Amino acid sequence: FSFVGFAQWMVPTPYGSVTPRFDWSFKDDVYFSPENSPLVGQSALWLMNFRVTYRSPGENLELSGWVENMTDQAYTVDVFNLARFRRSILYAIGDPRTYGLTLRVRF
Repeated sequence: FSFVGFAQWMVPTPYGSVTPRFDWSFKDDVYFSPENSPLVGQSALWLMNFRVTYRSPGENLELSGWVENMTDQAYTVDVFNLARFRRSILYAIGDPRTYGLTLRVRF
């Protein structure tokens, strides 16, 4: 099973608004094969992200700082089991911790 949630709070200021947001998700064990083999599965995991956004009074300018996968959790998003043909298993890995700034201007 899985679930997601978030907490967000907009703080009005004389110069616009500031909105911090924290979101999280939990996903239980996932198997990528009909046999439910742990070799081609992903154990349960939590992912957490954080963002803080400033919006100008007219809301035409928005600046966000963000961090995705805050705990730098290594995880698998898909598996291609080629063991029967090439004796190999290919893993598609999720993004590591990423961070950045996003600027939006509305005209």
